[in-house]
Amino acid sequence: MKPTRLAGLLYLIVFGSLVAFSAYAWLLRHVRLSLVSTYAYVNPVVAVFLGWAILSEPVKRGRKWDLQEFFATGEELVSEWLGRAIAAGADVEYGTAVDFGCGIGRHSQALADRY
Repeated sequence: MKPTRLAGLLYLIVFGSLVAFSAYAWLLRHVRLSLVSTYAYVNPVVAVFLGWAILSEPVKRGRKWDLQEFFATGEELVSEWLGRAIAAGADVEYGTAVDFGCGIGRHSQALADRY
């Protein structure tokens, strides 16, 4: 696995799961529910900003992505993930998928062709 992909995976595991869930659970105990519900609006903005600031490919910063190339990278990643899952013996059933991404759907586009 490429170091940038590993860094992205670790980022999602640590910040997207552990830290975010811990912060959310703490907020539920200490803050009004109406205020806690704003996480749905704040979380994606923070995630996109941090992803851009920390894990962006330097050669693609500043709107240097070609749209077709951008969506092609989603297709490559989804193909790789599904290939690894199948190679590991996972029973992949095509039907329904949920994409928890916060971007413009480069993975959703690739998943839509399969599900």
